[in-house]
Amino acid sequence: MSNQKRAANAENTELLRIQALRIEAQLHGEWAEIVKGVDLVLRRRELVGLIGESGAGKSTIGLAAMGHVRNGCRISGGSVLFDGIELRDMDSGTKRSLLGVRIAYVAVGRRCVQSGAYDRLAGDRGRGLSWRDVP
Repeated sequence: MSNQKRAANAENTELLRIQALRIEAQLHGEWAEIVKGVDLVLRRRELVGLIGESGAGKSTIGLAAMGHVRNGCRISGGSVLFDGIELRDMDSGTKRSLLGVRIAYVAVGRRCVQSGAYDRLAGDRGRGLSWRDVP
């Protein structure tokens, strides 16, 4: 296999796979499902954006993609695989060693896109995104 084919295959490999993700939050002393069966695949060198109304679960899903949840929440089902490793089963120390080095969560809002910060963050892959594209 040529180096060019190997590089193309490496770029096309999955980096993040979320399957049937379910998240619950404690509301009035009871657990209620707030994320119901999300599936997502992110390949190397891809960017993904979650767009939705306020309270739709974008940040909750983004944090879960790193194996984390906010206080009062829990991942109740599904799988979060990062580079083939199940993050749900990983101990917190190992997860911390990945944060900022191999995986990060970057919240991008309208002001960030309007200011040009998104372009600096995403590079050429983010070019052409208008502030109208971000709720």
